[in-house]
Formats: sequence, C-alpha cells, structure tokens
Amino acid sequence: MDTHCDTPELRQDLSSPHIDILELLLGKLTECRRGSLKRCKERSLQEAFKLLKERVRLESLERSQLLSLVKLLVAVQMEAVNIPVLCRKLDQMVQFIGEMNSDIVYEEIHQHINTLIHSDQIMSIGDLQLVSMFLESSTLGLGILRREIHCLLAKVAEVFVSSQEDNVLRNEGLCYQAVKVCLQIFQLLPKEVSSMVFGTEQANPVLTSILGFLMDIILGWSVNKDTRLLAGTAVAMLINTAPEEKVGRMAAWSLLQFTRPEPWKLTLGELQVECHCRTKDRWERLALSRGLLTACRKDILALPYLDPNRTCLLLDMFPVVSALCEESLEDHYYAFQVFTLWLKCLKECQPSTWEMGNVPLLGQGSSLQRQVIEIIWKNAQSPIEGITDSARNALCLFLEMYELDCQHHGDVDRVLYLEMLHRSIELPWETKAKYLFLCVLLPYFGSEVVLKSYFEFPAHLLKCLSTNQLSSCASEFYKLLIQELRKELCKKQASPPSEFELASTWSKYWQETLLEALTSDVKLLQTNAVSHLLPWTLRTFPSAPMMLLDFLDPTSQGHLKAWTCIMSTHRATCGESFWISKESHAFKTLQNALTCHDDGVRLAAFNLLCCSSKSKEMPNELEFSAMRQFIPLNLNSEAPPFRQQFYSAVKKFLCRVRDTCLAIVLKTKSKMGFSPEDENTLCKGVEFVDWVAELAFHYLNPGSKYQRKKTVLLLLSAVLETCSDTWSPEKKKGQPPANISNLITWARSKGGWDFFSKSKQLALINCLEDMTNELS
Repeated sequence: MDTHCDTPELRQDLSSPHIDILELLLGKLTECRRGSLKRCKERSLQEAFKLLKERVRLESLERSQLLSLVKLLVAVQMEAVNIPVLCRKLDQMVQFIGEMNSDIVYEEIHQHINTLIHSDQIMSIGDLQLVSMFLESSTLGLGILRREIHCLLAKVAEVFVSSQEDNVLRNEGLCYQAVKVCLQIFQLLPKEVSSMVFGTEQANPVLTSILGFLMDIILGWSVNKDTRLLAGTAVAMLINTAPEEKVGRMAAWSLLQFTRPEPWKLTLGELQVECHCRTKDRWERLALSRGLLTACRKDILALPYLDPNRTCLLLDMFPVVSALCEESLEDHYYAFQVFTLWLKCLKECQPSTWEMGNVPLLGQGSSLQRQVIEIIWKNAQSPIEGITDSARNALCLFLEMYELDCQHHGDVDRVLYLEMLHRSIELPWETKAKYLFLCVLLPYFGSEVVLKSYFEFPAHLLKCLSTNQLSSCASEFYKLLIQELRKELCKKQASPPSEFELASTWSKYWQETLLEALTSDVKLLQTNAVSHLLPWTLRTFPSAPMMLLDFLDPTSQGHLKAWTCIMSTHRATCGESFWISKESHAFKTLQNALTCHDDGVRLAAFNLLCCSSKSKEMPNELEFSAMRQFIPLNLNSEAPPFRQQFYSAVKKFLCRVRDTCLAIVLKTKSKMGFSPEDENTLCKGVEFVDWVAELAFHYLNPGSKYQRKKTVLLLLSAVLETCSDTWSPEKKKGQPPANISNLITWARSKGGWDFFSKSKQLALINCLEDMTNELS
C-alpha cells in the first residue's frame, strides 16, 4: 500500500501567518519518516508533538491545510507500523487534531481502512500489519473496524484459504500475521465477536472457518512453533468472549479434548469444527495449554463443576501440564513455562479452590503436593538455559500457596519447609539450584536457622565466587542472608541498635570470609567479591568498612588492592571521601596505591580517585592535584584492558567536573552574574578539561610512541564525548546533557574549550597517516 505523502506539496498548502512554525513541525515529521534509528524517530516525534500542542494554532488553519497535516501524520503512522510506541504517539497527535475537526481525521483514516478491507485482492503481510496497527494503536481506526468487523473477518479468512490452497509454498510470515490479527480482534472487539460465537442466531460461517484454520495451525498444519503458540492464545481469547462463566467453561472443556488421539469435534458456543492432529510432536498440547493459562479468564478456569466429585477446569488441566514436563519435548523450556503458568493461575484462583472441599489442596501428603514438588525438583538441575531460574519461580509460587493453605486450614506444623530446606542443603555446592532454592526458603526460617543448618556456606561462597556461573546466585543468597540478619537484629532489641553494633554482629559471621576473598591471589575470586559482595555489604551495614580496614596492612600489595576496592565501594555507596589533607592516613595510602608497580592496584586506586556517588560533586584540590600527577605517568601502557579502564575512569572524573559546572551555569543563568566562589569553581573545572585536552594533543605529534598515542586518543575521546555538544543516536548511554551548550558558551567566552581549531584538526589528520589510524 502506498503511504507516501509529498512534503513539498504540504508546504505549499500550509501557507499561513504561522508558516515558520508549520515548516518546523513538518520538518520534524519528515525527520521521523527518514530516520533510520528508532531513537532518532522518537526524538523527532516528541519534538513535533510538543510543537503541535504548544505553538500551532489549529483553529487558524484552513481545511486544506489541516487535511494535509493529517495526511502526513497518518502516512508516518502507517510507515511506522512495526514500532508500536511511535504509532501510539502519532495516534495521540491525530486525536489532538480530531478534537478540532473530527470529520477530516475520520475521512482520512476511513479511506485507508476501506482500501484495506474492501479490496478485491487477498491481503498481503503488509496489509495485515496495517490492520494490526489500526486495531491496537489507532483509537479512531479501532472504532471504524468495529463497524466493519464482518468484512474484516472475511478478508482474514481469505488469507487462510489461500495459504491452505498452496500448502507447499505456504508463507509462514503471512500466516503468523493473520493469526495475530485474529487474536487482536477477539481481544479488542469482544462484544462483537461474542454475538457471533455465543449468540442465539445461526453460527457465523466465516468465524467457523477461521476457528477451523486456527485449530489446523495448532494441530500441525503450520510448522512454525511461534505461530502455533499464538494460535493457541487466539483460541483461548475467543473463549473469553463468552457472556457467562458456565458457557465459557463448556467451550474450554471442549478444547481440552485435544488429548484424544482420534479426530474430535470442538464446540465453542454455536461454532463447531472437526479436529485431528497432523503431527505427533505434542506441540498442540503445549500451544492449547499455554493459550488457556495465558489468556483465558480466571473465572472460567476456576468455576466449580456442579458434580461434587469434580473440581474445576484448572485442576483438570494438571495431568496434561504434568505430562508435558515429563515428556522429552524438543523445547522443554516451553513445557516447564506452561507448568509455571499453571501454578501462577492456581495461586490467583486459590480462594476459589477452598470452596471445593475441606481438605488442603496442597496439604501434607496430598497427591497434588507430591507431584508438584517432584516436577520442580526434576527440573531444578536441568542443563537447559533458563529452566533452573523458572524452577525457582515455581518453588516460590508453590510455597506461597502452601503457606496460604496452611493458614486457611489451621495447619501449624508446616513440616514441608524443613524437608525442603534439608533437601536443598544436601545438593552439591556446584549446583545453581541449591542457592536459588535457599533464597526462596530463607524468609520462612530466618538467617540464624539457615546458617546453622548450612554452616558450610561461607566456604562454598568462596568456591562459587571462583566460578563465574555460580557467583551471581551464591552472591544473591549472601545478600538476602545479611539483609535478613539486619532485620532480625533490629527486631530483637527494644531500642534500635547502633550501626557499629550491627556491623560488629555481621563481622562475626562474614568478616573473615570477605577479607579472604578480597586479598586472594585468585583474580576471579577477588573481582567477583568486589562486584557482588562488597556493594551489598556496605549498603546493608554502612559501618562494615571500618571492621574490614582495621585488619588490612597498606604496605602489602595484596592488602593495598583490597583497601582501594573497599574505599571505592564505600565512596560509590555512601558518597564520602576519607582524605581531607595531604597528611591524612587515607590520602597517603591512596598515593601509595597510585604509584604501585601493579597495574591492578593503580587502576583500583585511580577508580577510587575518580568515582563519586554524586554526579555533581566537584573534585577537591587534592583530587585535581593527584589527577595531574597520575595521568601523564600512565600513558605508555601496552595493555589494552588497562587503557580502556583508564579511559573510563577519566570519563567519570570529567563527568563530575562537567555536571558541577553546568549546574552552576544553569543556576545563575537568570541572575546578573556569578558569585566569586561559583566563578572560581567554574574556572577550575574548565581549566582542568583544557589541561586534559592539551595533554592529549601534545602527544599526537609524529614522534610520539605508538602506545602513548593510542592512550591519548582515548583521553581525547573522553573529553569530546563529555564536554562537546554532540548527540550520537546509536548510543543509549553516555550522551552529553541536552543543555551542555550553555556551559560550552561560557567556557569559550573565557578562551577555553577550543577543541576544533585548525591546528588540532591537523594533528588528528596526521594520525590517519601512521599506525594509529584504527583509533582515529
């Protein structure tokens, strides 16, 4: 479908007293159309909407002008068919204009929809995508399609018919899009669909045909698994249109007959279709079970039968769900996902299950409890990615339901918790599920009971930190343990304990373990301890650094690295620096670390110098002085990791300088001038940035060492990325502030920040002629 809208013609139509604003608006919309990156399109569209709301006087526009603007907006919306966030924003703009003149907007959208659903041609995948967009992202489009629902369903049925006629050359993408449109129709137009399915009139032949096609797809006609899963959801959404729970349950029960190997008749209200499996891959069970659990209304799933010997549809589904998990499906992840969805639905419907009997559904010794636990346990150590984490979520849901069951039926023993705790502890230390399950069980016991039962955990934690795939889950268990410990300590005493008292209790359990990790010769163990353990320790127990630092010897290289890591984490977490003068013990230790022969120690110290929890904290004189000493002495490293971390640290420091200076400029923008203190701070910041830039350019001469050139080019990149007015659409983070130009203007007025002079451009061009061209 042609959605092209010629912008020059629009500009010709839009001749008005507000031509400049309209030109700007059209320019932003054109930018959105031509932009290749989603972020660029979003930015242009946001600016266009702002102009439309605040500066364009729609009431002063002639009809032809307004029509041209609407045409462009709808054209952009149709071109952005696969970017929902843009379509919704454009719909808001179209609605905004519609408040002024609804007839023009209606006529334009109605014309496009008429072209789609009243054409003699079978819909293409692009046509279906447009219908999908009008259904989901166009308020007016949805209203028009509601009135045209019979024509729309007929056009979708045509797509299915044409696909089945040429089974060999079937277009799976077209089939998927047609199923998606069906799902949207059932979901967004339920009243209209309900009258065709569950009304008293004769069954709608088009909808019967569509239901038959959807079931064929589920039962193996389509080879695309995503299409089959989507079709399962669509059929479940069709059941949702039932006006009464009993009617919906009957339809869902009919759908559950898919377990039969022989052909069977599906009855949904007035619709009836013959079904038979085309494959033996069992994906039809997965698609239909997942569809019911994902989309079907909970009041339908949990509605009790009249027969006292039966419970509800949701519980009737368990044998199917259980069988899926036990079978060796090619995609076992989806099978276990269905089991997790079933547990989630059961939890949401749990109050309804209590009305079906006096016996706890998941009580001690019940068959359902035993089967659920075994499914979780069998999948806990699955080698398939993602299933172990899903098993944790399943256990969490199960224990929450078990707790509610016990409360409701007055079961005070709750022996299952202790059984699960011992079973988890008995797992080998290298099992990921061990720590994930203990995280779930911890709240039911408390940190003291768990640590006494699992006294090997500190030793196991060190082993896990030396193994990448286990470091995250074991560290999470440590984090939850110490958080629980703090809660327990605060509850025990009548008056709140001091931070020193809290940290002292923590140190009895964990100080030795943490120090061993931080001073270890095993780099991975040390790195993971710094990344995973230190931050949570310091957030939970702010006084813990003092406990740790007292046991460190700053003259030892290994202890010096640990000292810098603790101090860096503390500063990033709490925002405090420990040096107030050159004579302070902390600053002397920092200087020792900055001049250490070991690259790792120097980098750790440099990061400590550069980091801060506050982005607008101007470095003090000691920090500026240390930076001026450190940077020139560390330009010759031959190690790429060192250079990259060096660059990142410098960039952090420059961001602190820039953000502090920019805040001062913006704060005083409306005033007559700067205070002497503010101007002094600004001058220091601008001067330091210039110093870094000049240092970089100084070493770009042809005679400079290759490694030094590579490092200073990274330095220069840090300056330009931080302190120049450049916006890179491909970057999600690290962009300069939108109002950076205010600071740049001030800096240039003082003769600074001239990063693009002719001599400096020539220095960069010279780099293209030697071996540093890969960085230039």
